[in-house]
Amino acid sequence: MSSTIDIIFERKVRKYSPEDRCRLADVFFEPEFEALAKRLGVSPLTEFYSDDPDSLDDCFDDDFFDDPKELEALKKKMGPKEYFDATTALKSITALRDHLKRTPLEKTKSGREFAPRLVDEPTEVERSLNKAKVQGIKFYFVLTPG
Repeated sequence: MSSTIDIIFERKVRKYSPEDRCRLADVFFEPEFEALAKRLGVSPLTEFYSDDPDSLDDCFDDDFFDDPKELEALKKKMGPKEYFDATTALKSITALRDHLKRTPLEKTKSGREFAPRLVDEPTEVERSLNKAKVQGIKFYFVLTPG
């Protein structure tokens, strides 16, 4: 099953509608993109990952854990969701996008084919994060099953 990376904002972003909602392919969370970000001198996108611990309620049915306290312990370990400043993430998104424009990848190490849209997706995310930055709104990336 493939996943996507969605953007969650801490509050409503003006002039940002559901039609503007953009996603990144989950390949941007793979180790080679983390290594690429580090080589480019920017933070890997995984550093902007967070999730709401209560989202685990949707992932597991009541029969999954032998003891309900196990789910609560997992939520506690996950920690509270954390929002990030868009400025730092914009540096990462822009650096990755610019690199991909100059040096497109043919395949990832995991064998997944490179798709040209990987160059376009960071551009859309950049546009969304710029709107949030101007309005002082923080965000986080979350992995969403697709």
